[in-house]
Amino acid sequence: MGIKKYFFSLLVLIPLLGQAAVTEVTIYSDDSYSPYSYSDKNGKAVGIYTQIIKEAFKLMPEYKLKIIPLPWKRAMISLEKKEVIAVYPPYYRPSERPFIGEYSEPLLTENIIVVARKDRENYKLKSWPKDWLDKKIGIFLGTIDIAGPEFTKAYHDKKVSIVETKGNEENLFKLGSGEIDAYVNDRIAIFHTLKNLKRKNMWPKNFSEIEEVAIVSAEQGYLAFANPDPKFPYQKDLILKFNKAIEKMKKENRIKAIVDQSL
Repeated sequence: MGIKKYFFSLLVLIPLLGQAAVTEVTIYSDDSYSPYSYSDKNGKAVGIYTQIIKEAFKLMPEYKLKIIPLPWKRAMISLEKKEVIAVYPPYYRPSERPFIGEYSEPLLTENIIVVARKDRENYKLKSWPKDWLDKKIGIFLGTIDIAGPEFTKAYHDKKVSIVETKGNEENLFKLGSGEIDAYVNDRIAIFHTLKNLKRKNMWPKNFSEIEEVAIVSAEQGYLAFANPDPKFPYQKDLILKFNKAIEKMKKENRIKAIVDQSL
């Protein structure tokens, strides 16, 4: 090799030696939890949690993020089988989901509420779940625990009837039509969806107004990681850096800005 070619090759190589390797990370998201985590008409992951996680990964240049939205149950089964390193946004349920190896820093706090039709006597029932055990309760598919431990126990004791349906829109239509007596989910998710249905003239005029009748709890959403597996050798480092990124975003009010902009 000539002297000129040698130095030219060296000049090209030196910058490459200074670059850290980039690890591609694929995670799964809930595909129907608007406005937090859902897929758009093109099948792309969008929503408040999605935006938070994307912003966090921008602070982690050594990792390249890929998000695949899936039906919630399927995503959690994949996490249990260690087919994917992480899924979002489950609530903190360590005893019920032992296949989750570690939870990230909390991404956001959600207020879980009960809504009912205002034109029925049901909406006057305030004590949850005691006053509702003889009613038909709508639950987002795969999230029975969202209604609280007392309700979950009543369900296992066969003292309450539930209807599990995927998506806020479907659940709200069932509530509006009288197919269910109440629906349990996050306050923002419920009323954001209801507002969009009305804006698009999709909410039937013969449906009654929907009103909040009880508060169940405050829950936090997380990025949940699978139990350690050799195929994810970078997992510890990823969790550490992701948590630091979320903490930084909280201190700088960047998460609040994402929520405000999304709504």
